Amino acid sequence: MRLFIATSTYTAPIDVIEATLGEHVAWVVDGYKSRRTLVSGRQAPPVGGAMVFLAEDPEDAQLICDSDPFVRDGLATYDIVEIVPSEGTRRSPEFSAFLAGR
Repeated sequence: MRLFIATSTYTAPIDVIEATLGEHVAWVVDGYKSRRTLVSGRQAPPVGGAMVFLAEDPEDAQLICDSDPFVRDGLATYDIVEIVPSEGTRRSPEFSAFLAGR
């Protein structure tokens, strides 16, 4: 698995985002249950969100982001960046444990 950071940008007013949050939250919870997502949250100010997650490759990362109900419903877009984590002492034990738990 490879590591990605995705940032979303809302393309709809915040009141529309808030009114449709339930499906998006369920999608986020699924990411944690599958142990694919390491961390996620809303940007401050609330112009979108961000997540750090695992995927097989860039195409898989795009499919994951495209499956977000916000994207499906035209309420947000994602920018995705792959990162190559440092090895050994240049990474936290917690991150190594996350990767090992996959």
